[in-house]
Amino acid sequence: MTAEINERSTFVEHGEVGISLFQLECAIQTWSALQGRDVSSAEAATTFNVRPELVREVVEANFWMSVVGDDQDPTHQFIEHEGSDE
Repeated sequence: MTAEINERSTFVEHGEVGISLFQLECAIQTWSALQGRDVSSAEAATTFNVRPELVREVVEANFWMSVVGDDQDPTHQFIEHEGSDE
């Protein structure tokens, strides 16, 4: 697991989204929880216009989320939320 992303001024490299990693982490957490179904890293990457590797990085940095599934294929890496009943 990577270190928790606390630095609110650390922006996503290469101008992918123009927000901080912390903001992206919060956005992915909220969006994925509200979907009411399994969502993949690839789907989140498409939704937020970032690389799937970046989605995985911010999800794994979050205390309440994790990525499960195929380590090599983002379409088979799913975002899980701690404490969810799914």
